[in-house]
Amino acid sequence: FELGTRGRLGTRLAWDIAVYDIELWDELQNINIRPFPEAPFTIPRYQNIDRSRHLGVEAGGTVMLVDGLSRQLGLGNVADTLTLRLAYTWSHFVFVHDAQFDNNDLPGAPEHFLRSELRYDHPRGLWVAPGVESVPAGYAVNSANSVQTDAYTLVSVRLGYEYKPWNVNTFFEARNLTDKRYAAAVTVDDANGRFFLPGDGRSFYGGVSWRWK
Repeated sequence: FELGTRGRLGTRLAWDIAVYDIELWDELQNINIRPFPEAPFTIPRYQNIDRSRHLGVEAGGTVMLVDGLSRQLGLGNVADTLTLRLAYTWSHFVFVHDAQFDNNDLPGAPEHFLRSELRYDHPRGLWVAPGVESVPAGYAVNSANSVQTDAYTLVSVRLGYEYKPWNVNTFFEARNLTDKRYAAAVTVDDANGRFFLPGDGRSFYGGVSWRWK
């Protein structure tokens, strides 16, 4: 089954939530094997899992925390806003009474994943948005569940300015400010043990866009 709700309350609150519980037979699984003994590389092979279960929650929301922040701080009558954005997933994906892997976790998906951003918007076009991305617990990268990733938390900040008369937007983004080492993605069941695809370290981006009609 899958159940969900999406809605909003005025301009201050919006949400999108889904809950699902799905059992699959013959789910297709990609594993990576050596084409011959001692091969220095692997090739993909596809096989079917007899039975698996996918139970999860996907939730997102936006909350305007303050409308008129400067006014409330006594800094002038400015219609600036402070908004919190959240996205969270809970994923419990498992084998079901598998002959080889019993009720192990299916590899490749973190159980908990969270992104959040606190954004300040000024009516003249300036905005600033610090954010956090977190996988608070490691997850399996092979079907035997003998190898796991490390947990990680990344801190970033985005800021920009929109010059509305010309439809010009500028932005700057600093990612992974603490220079955390982490696995951004994984290759599951790799026969050579090369499971982890590293994420970028501390990095900076910027750009300008111009829209015309």
